[in-house]
Amino acid sequence: MILIQGYTSTTYFWSAQGSQLRYAGTTAIDGFDDVIIQGSTDPKDPKFSAFYVKDNKVIAVMGIGTDPTVSLSAELLYGPPSPSPHPLLPRQLAPGVLCT
Repeated sequence: MILIQGYTSTTYFWSAQGSQLRYAGTTAIDGFDDVIIQGSTDPKDPKFSAFYVKDNKVIAVMGIGTDPTVSLSAELLYGPPSPSPHPLLPRQLAPGVLCT
């Protein structure tokens, strides 16, 4: 008897051509509703993370110059529950989240 197991990891890739781009998660199945960008998107010195949101859950993260953020996010994306985007929003935009 052959036992086949499904793939149980978060999709992840990186590119070292030019800027260091890293990506974890996927938007290929159902797309995304919104993108939350943190950091600088200045073309001369980009250093930012983009969090892709679908149905109020973070489903993918892309970063340039923010390797630790993407690596840690890949771990969070792996298992239920999916991370909420509310902590990523500016305090005045995060409904239902207590900010201290």
